[in-house]
Amino acid sequence: MPAGRPNASDSRGRGPAPAHRARQPATAAAFGPERAGSLRPCFYSDVPTAHGREPETPAAPPGPNATANRKQHITMLSRPSTSRTLAAISGTLWAWSWYTMYLEIHRWKHVTRSFRFKPLPPIPCTGVRPRPGLPLKALYVCAASAPPVFLVTVIAGIARTHQQPAAG
Repeated sequence: MPAGRPNASDSRGRGPAPAHRARQPATAAAFGPERAGSLRPCFYSDVPTAHGREPETPAAPPGPNATANRKQHITMLSRPSTSRTLAAISGTLWAWSWYTMYLEIHRWKHVTRSFRFKPLPPIPCTGVRPRPGLPLKALYVCAASAPPVFLVTVIAGIARTHQQPAAG
């Protein structure tokens, strides 16, 4: 076999090794002079390999993050859509508000099972009756509005994903 050409059993898997030959270990020279100290192939080098061929580049995965230039491909770092962000925020608020409402009803006893504010007895000699504060009012708003916002956002995202392309 001529020098400088890979044999059928080289480490880059260009074909099946003949049964009578043992697989030869990879050497730095097999991957080109630019990778002399390493046994890994240089996928993104613009320098041709020692065999006069361009290095093989891995295929970019299909999808919205795929780019024409594989060197610029960054997986899952693109900005998420507004509907996904809104669904994540409203879903988190839904879980938080319902858990906190559970605590208000069963542990702290500030709210009844019918979601009415149940104040403690007034402070003696003052005549001031307790009223629900801003955190409890915000909890009521979140507990009531987060589930519909989450459901509408998720359903709209599903409907947008399954839209038929316009015929034209």
